[in-house]
Amino acid sequence: MEKIVPEVLEWNPDNPVPPENVSPGLNEGGARKYVGNVATEYDARREEAPKWKNEQRIITGWLDELPEKTALMDIPVGTGRFIPYYEKRGFDWIGMDMSMDMLKESLKKKTRNDVGKLAHASVLDIPMAEKLADVSMMIRLTRWLEPHECVRALQELQRVTKSKIIITARVANHPFARPIKLIESALDGWEITRSEGADGEDYRIIMLEPV
Repeated sequence: MEKIVPEVLEWNPDNPVPPENVSPGLNEGGARKYVGNVATEYDARREEAPKWKNEQRIITGWLDELPEKTALMDIPVGTGRFIPYYEKRGFDWIGMDMSMDMLKESLKKKTRNDVGKLAHASVLDIPMAEKLADVSMMIRLTRWLEPHECVRALQELQRVTKSKIIITARVANHPFARPIKLIESALDGWEITRSEGADGEDYRIIMLEPV
């Protein structure tokens, strides 16, 4: 299976300054929030919550169906909560994020040098060639995207992905809800094939696949 060899400017953990030619993106609000203690304490504040555990169970359950060497992109990778799982499964993965501090937390979870990359990038302008990832993930980001940005992000994910996209979204009854109709409006040759509630019916884990 083709490995991910993305056209990205790789993030240097020793350089705290974001690369000049990587756009901060329109979703920089989330990157500004997840700094300092918010980043270092992110997992501890959430990992015992039912929502977190349900996400972990459902998402890894879906990923369990994939073969070794699957080329997977995780954006935003956040603190790298899924990196230990990617390494255990032998996926060829890349994690991208807008927050430098979250990337630093991700780096702590990376134990293998032969696979896996981290990069500073925005989901609104993914620095990757078309159809380079077998699977893409966008977890816990729609809250930080305006409706038109959600459409743009989904278009980018479809552009770089071959077979499966996994996202999460609060789809109703919330100030930052991103309805199913909005998600469907962004799909071009793709469709929703799975949808499970991780925190009641309004917070969904959604799989997209080509029609």
